[in-house]
Amino acid sequence: QINRLASESPIVCIQVKDAATVLALGQYLKQQGIFAAAVRPPTVPTSRLRMTVMATHTRENIDDLIEAICSF
Repeated sequence: QINRLASESPIVCIQVKDAATVLALGQYLKQQGIFAAAVRPPTVPTSRLRMTVMATHTRENIDDLIEAICSF
């Protein structure tokens, strides 16, 4: 299960079930040309992907991210 964590900044965090999964997902996204930092305890309380959304990202970029996460 993947949950988007609440944020009031351009940083989007998606909670991932454990450290091994977040590391594998981060590597998989990198292979797809998407940078998402895999962050895990003890840096944060729960494993998560950390991404920054920018004005230069297109709807297609966001769709590609969603598709890549769903196909993992």
